[in-house]
Amino acid sequence: MSKHYEVAFKLEVARMVVDQGLSITQVVKDMSIGRTAVSRRIEQYRAE
Repeated sequence: MSKHYEVAFKLEVARMVVDQGLSITQVVKDMSIGRTAVSRRIEQYRAE
């Protein structure tokens, strides 16, 4: 079963990498979420 995250959480994950300069690896570790999910959120954030 997949996890569903709030929009605000998804946005924060993307901002951590794009705006704050954290590595994807660090965000994955700190937030306990999958690398694919983080990459997807970053792509969506940059597209908007």
